[in-house]
Amino acid sequence: DNCSLPKNVVETASMIYRSLDGKNIEVKGKSVVSITIAVVYMACKQCGIVRSLEEICKNVCAPKDVKAKTKLAAKYYRNLVLEIGNVVTPVVTMDKYISKIANLTKTDARVERLALEIAAKRSEEHTPELQSLVNHVCRLLLVKTQVTSLTRLPSSSSK
Repeated sequence: DNCSLPKNVVETASMIYRSLDGKNIEVKGKSVVSITIAVVYMACKQCGIVRSLEEICKNVCAPKDVKAKTKLAAKYYRNLVLEIGNVVTPVVTMDKYISKIANLTKTDARVERLALEIAAKRSEEHTPELQSLVNHVCRLLLVKTQVTSLTRLPSSSSK
């Protein structure tokens, strides 16, 4: 719910989870939270949605459990891929990452469009000047992400 996943990802995760029983994949005795995270991660990959295991885990687990549950979910994900087999995962492009960062930072659409244009041009041409420009834009978006996350922290004076 907190991951703000599209409905098709939720439906895909549900179908994957239900199919585990039909494929005789043992889920008994495994952490329900971690297996669910692994299934949601697999659904995200199948639907082309950019989410990391840690991102999904942070929205499901208590902060103290994130590291352990993420590690366990990664193990379960690897096992699922081996056991289910032919899971086609689309290639995640730079465009998706740029859009994700722009959405997280609430960046103006014009800036996002410019970043997408630069990334497209960068894939066509491999000049050092263009690479430098792409690196600079990425650093700016990263700094904006960090500043935005710092301004969202609750202040100590609000107690």
